[in-house]
Amino acid sequence: MWPFKRNIETRSKTLDQLLASQNVRSTSGINVNTVSALSLPRVKRCIDLIAQNIASLPIEVYKANKIQKQSAIAKLLAKPNSYQTSYEFKELLMRDALTHGDGFIYIEHNTSGAAIGLHILPATSVQVKALPNYRIGYTYTQQGADSRPSNTFNYNADEVIHLKNSPISGSLTGTSPLTQCRDSIGESLANRNCSSNLFANGLAASFVLETDMVFKDSNAVTRLKKDIEDRYSSTSKKGGTMVLENGLKLRKVDASSVDSELLATRQAGNNDIAEMFNIPLGMFADQPDAQALRQFYNITLKPWLKAIEEQFNSKLIFGTGYVAFDSSELLKASPAERFESHSKGIASGVLTINEARAKEGLEPSSSQFSDECIASYHTQAVAALNDQSGND
Repeated sequence: MWPFKRNIETRSKTLDQLLASQNVRSTSGINVNTVSALSLPRVKRCIDLIAQNIASLPIEVYKANKIQKQSAIAKLLAKPNSYQTSYEFKELLMRDALTHGDGFIYIEHNTSGAAIGLHILPATSVQVKALPNYRIGYTYTQQGADSRPSNTFNYNADEVIHLKNSPISGSLTGTSPLTQCRDSIGESLANRNCSSNLFANGLAASFVLETDMVFKDSNAVTRLKKDIEDRYSSTSKKGGTMVLENGLKLRKVDASSVDSELLATRQAGNNDIAEMFNIPLGMFADQPDAQALRQFYNITLKPWLKAIEEQFNSKLIFGTGYVAFDSSELLKASPAERFESHSKGIASGVLTINEARAKEGLEPSSSQFSDECIASYHTQAVAALNDQSGND
């Protein structure tokens, strides 16, 4: 049963785990934690883009460059455990790595040592420790349900797949971008809070009241200010008719510069967050074009895919086989570009007609030469004509 090694032990938390459970103050004066960071739409969007796109990519097992659909590891990757789909499993792994800096997978083995299950270990519940002889161990604290005591389990390095985000020299763990760039996160949170306060206050500093009379009652100004706030300073009351007495005059204050500054600051904060996750700005367009998708794959996804493949290959594959993501669907060109490429491939003898049809998800054709290289037949026909001309 998983997990099966029990040993009571306590370990200190990393900075990323501390950020996840408590507030860390930023230079803007705003307390930043995982929950507050994820409340920013751009942070959530960045994590969604990476996690969901990687989760949607098939991962195949190869041997001698041929896909092994029926191998035990292929079946395990297609259904890693009894309670998760492959998509859910990969998405959760990426969300942990992107949010907390580390993603952990416990490899369940049977009595003969074969891998029979893959289980995500919550990043906030795992401690990485250095062992003698340059070995690494993992301590997982399983929280007890219904006020039951927690259990602690120790695992060796060959029992855990460890995906690190931005590892630092000398550290056994990765680093979360939410920790590394918490000051930028704090600035975005402060900007949002400022905008919220403007809406909540309604009037903000959009006008002033002027009068030539002198208030003899020292509390008159305070009462007037409170009366205006009670009557007009909320979004539900904004736009109402204001009645002025005793010679009071309303003078409008142009607040457009303040609004523009808030918008510019918010946009700069969104761009900073995109840089935190290494995502090209073109991916935030309503409909990202092919160039933006290729940049997203090469700059953002490819390093993650390589890291996952190497971890899987080192912990799950033994012998000459290997695992690799199939990213062809993500990089699929437009129909016009694909058909032009297929035509050139068929004409040059690189593709057969049915191979080109298979790339488009179409059924094989039964017509003559559909499974043959047309270019070779063209060459043979030309040679035959030349021979015939020579004989004549």
